[in-house]
Amino acid sequence: MPSDQLDLDPGFVNRPASRDRAEHESRSGIWANRKSLILSEIMKAGSRGLTWRDVWKIFPDLHHGQISGALSKLHQEGRIFALRSKRDDRCHPYIDESFRHFFDVRDRFDHPIKTQTSRDAEIGRAVREMFAKHLHLGAECKRDYFLCLDQIRLDLDEYRALIDLRLMVEDTIETDELGQ
Repeated sequence: MPSDQLDLDPGFVNRPASRDRAEHESRSGIWANRKSLILSEIMKAGSRGLTWRDVWKIFPDLHHGQISGALSKLHQEGRIFALRSKRDDRCHPYIDESFRHFFDVRDRFDHPIKTQTSRDAEIGRAVREMFAKHLHLGAECKRDYFLCLDQIRLDLDEYRALIDLRLMVEDTIETDELGQ
C-alpha cells in the first residue's frame, strides 16, 4: 500500500520515529485491528460508552496517543460520537453511533475537535490549492500568498512541499518582473 494511501491521520506526530511506527502499524494491520477492538468494546458498553481511560483499563499496553488516535479516527469516520459531559475521570465518553438518537444534539460532539497540527496542515493544503488555481495571476498576488504562508505554522511535510512550490513561484515572479 503506498504511503499516501495509509490510514495515518491520527496515528503519528511529526517525528520520524512516530511516523515510522504509524506506517508499520498501518501496513501490518495493527492500526485497523486496534480500531476494531476499541470499537467492539465501545459497542459492548452500550449507551454508557467508554472514556479513553476506560479503554486503557481494557488495553493497558496501549498508551494515550494510540487510544486517542483510534477514538479520534472512529469519531471522524462517524462510527462513534462523544458526549459533551465528562465523567468523574474528567474525560468525555465515546458512544457507538447506533445510540446517537438517545442523546440530544446539544449533549454530544458529532465531529472530533481538530488539533492545531491538523488545522495547520488543512490550511496549508487549502492555501496551496487556492494558489495553484490562481497561478496565472500577477506577481502582487503571489507576494500576498507568501505573506499568508508566513502567518501559518505548518508541519514539516507540508512546509517542505510549500518550500518547493515557493521556489517555483519565485522563479515565475522573477520572469514576470523581467517581462514587465
